[in-house]
Amino acid sequence: MMNIVYLLESTDLCGGVKVVFNHAASLTERGHFVVVLSPDPYPAWFGKQVAFERIDLKLFHKVPFFNDIDFIVATSPLHLISVYNYLFLNSASTLSDFNPSKNHQVKQHQQESITQKQHITQKQSITQKQSITQKQSITQKQSITQKQSITQKQNIRQKLVHFVQGYEADCAEAEPFAQMITQAYSLDIPKITVSNRLSQRLSSLYPGKNFMTCGQGLEHEIFYPQEKLASNDISFNDSALSSNLSSDYVLSSNSTLDYESKLYTNAIETIFLIGAFDISVKRISDGLYAFKRSSEKKANFKLVRVSAVDTRAKEEELIGKIDEYHTSLTPCEVGELFRKTGGILLSPSSEGEGFGLPALEAMACGIPTVLTDIPSYRSFSSPDDYSLFVPVGNIEQMADAILEISENQRLRYQLIKRGIDVSKEYSYSKVVENLEMCFHDKKE
Repeated sequence: MMNIVYLLESTDLCGGVKVVFNHAASLTERGHFVVVLSPDPYPAWFGKQVAFERIDLKLFHKVPFFNDIDFIVATSPLHLISVYNYLFLNSASTLSDFNPSKNHQVKQHQQESITQKQHITQKQSITQKQSITQKQSITQKQSITQKQSITQKQNIRQKLVHFVQGYEADCAEAEPFAQMITQAYSLDIPKITVSNRLSQRLSSLYPGKNFMTCGQGLEHEIFYPQEKLASNDISFNDSALSSNLSSDYVLSSNSTLDYESKLYTNAIETIFLIGAFDISVKRISDGLYAFKRSSEKKANFKLVRVSAVDTRAKEEELIGKIDEYHTSLTPCEVGELFRKTGGILLSPSSEGEGFGLPALEAMACGIPTVLTDIPSYRSFSSPDDYSLFVPVGNIEQMADAILEISENQRLRYQLIKRGIDVSKEYSYSKVVENLEMCFHDKKE
């Protein structure tokens, strides 16, 4: 069993925070002791219970179980540097609290020195004694300093981990912190990322640093398709395509899917756009303009916006009235919205997108997607035939892709089916197994 602490600067509702709490919950289920430390209160929107301490993260070392911690997982560059500085640069007296056994070693060394000095006093002159005492003092200080330095570095390498869900420097908002971000990633501290693609990119930016991958998880108890799609292996009846009738979706049990649901058979009307307007990598304004353009080509589309913060007024200045605007939906509410409404998810993110979890969650619920052609989205699975991909910033192609899925019933079905299959490749049980291997490798 491992004792693990996650340092989290905020518990606000967002994908990155949700991932950390799911790590904690899943590791706890595996028998590890895991606690999340944050200055914010426990998130009411998270449906599971994990050990949690509300604390100023500058005082993380004052938690009563600090000496028993095996791993300290920093989830931001700021906290990584803060913890590193505490462990590496703090005074010897403070560090002795981190490794109590050192106190005994230092005291024992000091006692031996005293005995030695008494023996010298008996046999040598005062001048000789002073000279030897000075030399011994210098040697003693050098020895203690060397031991402290070794202990400090061992503590860092053994305990501190940087968990990375995206490269912060890709966000325009992080430009004032560019130097700190570079410093954090340059530290000789192992980093655990959510995808091989992210590990490879960061390795190219910071050669020689240790990047490991735990993968991404998915809450299948929250994000799942309509019952009939979830419980059956569905195949497409190609013979139906040659007739003038609506295409049939046939179950492997030879029973026909109830296709009265407009989610799977009728032309789609709803377009989902998820993410915070003010986060540059999300490029929500591109999505708004693409929706407006698609609506100009086909009048019956409606936009459903989901955001952690309410920026409706600013967004409506760009495209006019938004049909539905949801703020601070819990994960459960998002899953229910997907299943109840149906539609297409448009995600216009730039290459700085760390993973793009809402797109995977939509796929799991049977929602076809239009995604930008960026490495994170292309790396969900292989082959990458689970979405229509469009260039970043190309409003016209986004609008055309929306229309194509809406009007092409066979394509829509294929994307729904493939998206559900892709979502099954992701689970927190796999993530936890990978985390355990990462921590084990770090110990060695």
